[in-house]
Amino acid sequence: MVAVFAISQLPWNLQSSTHHSTAIDHPLAPAEPSLPCLLRKLEMPIHGFTFASNHFHLLASPKDADHLACFMRRVEQKLSTQIRLLYDWESTLWQDRYHAIPIENDEHTQVSGEEARRAFVQAMVAELEAEVAERQRKNGTRPVGVRKILAHHPWERPRTAKRSSRPFFYAATKQGWLLMRQAYQLFVAAYRAAAERLKAGATGVRFPEGSFPPAASFVG
Repeated sequence: MVAVFAISQLPWNLQSSTHHSTAIDHPLAPAEPSLPCLLRKLEMPIHGFTFASNHFHLLASPKDADHLACFMRRVEQKLSTQIRLLYDWESTLWQDRYHAIPIENDEHTQVSGEEARRAFVQAMVAELEAEVAERQRKNGTRPVGVRKILAHHPWERPRTAKRSSRPFFYAATKQGWLLMRQAYQLFVAAYRAAAERLKAGATGVRFPEGSFPPAASFVG
């Protein structure tokens, strides 16, 4: 079951936010024109991305945990350097360590081909529109409309930032989510057992694949 959680077998949603979710005057991506070149150099398959003014998401498939850690370190360093130069950013840029959320590698969560992706997005938008329309009908409310939306400056900062708990995993079904949770629990149990043996003075202790042992090199 631990093999189910192997990093190389899963796509991951990689997230990083600015310190205290502070918004920069521009989206993060234009701050680094050479970022695509860096992504190619690091040989990280990128399936999608979103860059906002206070955080970014990358949908990627790393080779292993070491590849993932090195990739995110380089990307955050590159963005941090350029943002400090462009916007005179003096304080800490990133809020904390990046977040990597595994995505179930299942046919229901993977969409291949441009036409299939377009159809999937169109169906998702239609479903959301129907859901919102039904909620507004029950509440007696109406959408603000295109004119009011366009009246807002695109770089205008919100008064408050929306905060919600990050999911531990992304899965298309409850069964898939439970399997991923079980795999992660087994992974953590194996790591803790190995750590206790190492702490007790045992030699030749093997940690689970894809982990970083305490004060030791990466186990690939």
